[in-house]
Amino acid sequence: MTNDKYLYRGVSNSHFNKTKGALIPKALHNEFVFTPRADGTFTADGSVTAGPSIQNAVLRHQLTQKEYPNGYPTSGISTTPKFERAILYATNRFTLPEGIVYKINRKKLEEHKIEEFVVSEWVTHPSIPEDEEVILVSNDYGPLPSDIIKEIIKVDNKV
Repeated sequence: MTNDKYLYRGVSNSHFNKTKGALIPKALHNEFVFTPRADGTFTADGSVTAGPSIQNAVLRHQLTQKEYPNGYPTSGISTTPKFERAILYATNRFTLPEGIVYKINRKKLEEHKIEEFVVSEWVTHPSIPEDEEVILVSNDYGPLPSDIIKEIIKVDNKV
């Protein structure tokens, strides 16, 4: 069952310190669209649209996460409705002793004009379906406001 009340984002302690606790996308202030190229990145499964689109940005954001764990840079922030999955990312797949999980209040997203893109509603075959990934994008494609964060939780890899 999907968590409708909260989303979670797991980050390493070093990432948390580097961003000073802010939720900052990798491609700061870039519009959340992508134009595919004929470079073999996408497969012809009907998921890609011609020209720039949000559909392509969602696909690219989550594409090959298993092979490219830092993901492709977009103005989106990856989250999950599953706390346990966020712990996995906070501890770098349990290779780090501890990490940080943001608990994000979904009810505050609309108030701050943050769009939610539920990957499974946009992509036929998500890279990591068990994440039930939700990409958050600010209306100015910048950092997400701290007001949406209900709690910052220190976690360890002893799950």
